[in-house]
Amino acid sequence: MKGKSVVCISTMKGPELYPLFLLNNSHKVLMKRAVLHFIGIKKVKIFELGHMESLKEGRVKS
Repeated sequence: MKGKSVVCISTMKGPELYPLFLLNNSHKVLMKRAVLHFIGIKKVKIFELGHMESLKEGRVKS
């Protein structure tokens, strides 16, 4: 898998800063080192999107 690149999109219900400060980005480190670097993928871009809970009916725009 050398020479390949990955774009990973991580969604969460809470704020995106929660894992950064309280978990020391352990989920990012685990994904990069234990999974992607292990199989030879070195070019990794991770996007984190917070507050992704389902929209209430009144908040949906048509």
